[in-house]
Amino acid sequence: MKTLSYNQNLSQEEIQILATIMMDVTWEDIAQYVDQTLVPLYSSRFSDQEVVDLITFFSTGTGKKYAESSLILKVKSLDLAMKTMKDWSEKSQTQAYHDAMMRKMVDRMPESLRMRMRKDILPPKP
Repeated sequence: MKTLSYNQNLSQEEIQILATIMMDVTWEDIAQYVDQTLVPLYSSRFSDQEVVDLITFFSTGTGKKYAESSLILKVKSLDLAMKTMKDWSEKSQTQAYHDAMMRKMVDRMPESLRMRMRKDILPPKP
């Protein structure tokens, strides 16, 4: 693979020209990627006006703060959700949890339904 390397025979102006060309080519490549992948993705979820609204929001201080924080918040939220599901899964296997859930359900039942339930199915109130 051929690469451009710094040549001491180049003037500062020539180095600047090369840097500008490199940035232009890089941004063209990024723009093509965005057009082919991200535009269809966002267009499937947002209208043109909503995209304008998002751009407006992310131009504000709050929007910038959200953009800086959103990835870490998503990762931490996922970690918390996984821990909560694990804890709930373990807790939901206990008889005490089952009894408490049954009591909550019975408390919300209309009296007529509660009376029809067999007494041996319903846990006693504490």
